[in-house]
Amino acid sequence: MVGWGLFLVFICGVFAFTYFRAIKLNLKRGLEQNYGIPNSLVIQVTNEGIDLYGQATGGKTHIQYAHLRKIIQAKKYIFLMTEAKLVIGFGKDSFTYGNAEGFLGFLKSMGL
Repeated sequence: MVGWGLFLVFICGVFAFTYFRAIKLNLKRGLEQNYGIPNSLVIQVTNEGIDLYGQATGGKTHIQYAHLRKIIQAKKYIFLMTEAKLVIGFGKDSFTYGNAEGFLGFLKSMGL
């Protein structure tokens, strides 16, 4: 039994090491592709949909409310999931205009 326990601990350690190494590598690649600027998003909520602006790349994505399928609330975050399983996260304390409760009310008025 001890042998199997040590084996499982070893396997979990290998998975954790690989996972965190992959995250670090992806961040490093992203910085390399964006000339050393971390890619952060500006999220703008309008009556037509949600616009995502990539600050480092200058890219824009528009998501219509009709494509949103699920609202997930956590202690400090609100997550919206699209039909394609894209997840958009909002920090409850990060709203520039309004607040999290007003945003949830707005989403309900849009049919979510």
